[in-house]
Amino acid sequence: MLGGDHSTSLGAIRAHKEHYGDFGVLHIDAHADLRPAYEGFKYSHASVMYNVLKENLASSLTLVGLRDYCHQEADLIASDNRINAFTDRGISKALFAGQTWNQVCRGMVNTLPDHVYLSVDMDGFDPSLCPNTGTPVPGGLSMA
Repeated sequence: MLGGDHSTSLGAIRAHKEHYGDFGVLHIDAHADLRPAYEGFKYSHASVMYNVLKENLASSLTLVGLRDYCHQEADLIASDNRINAFTDRGISKALFAGQTWNQVCRGMVNTLPDHVYLSVDMDGFDPSLCPNTGTPVPGGLSMA
């Protein structure tokens, strides 16, 4: 499935689980999308990964490019061993410390099982690469 905001992903992930069984989610996004509800709506774009975990649809969730999340989401990331978070800041620190991009990416991939559902939100990238995203956040993955 290509297109739409993340509120549409839950159905696709449910179908993926039904058809393929066990898998992990690689979620490239500036946001964790781990809120139990957003503006009173529990199936919003900001809640999709919370619902994936709540419904036990994926064995793991790897967040990449994360840089805009609330305390409640940070607490869930810290307490749920299915979640692996690679924040924008953490990626930058690893690169500054001398890791290569290949090493950083291998660290991400090593958190995933053999079967992976890929979820990409354009705001996971630097806003200069996709200036028309609805929720731009400074920083993000880039080609530099």
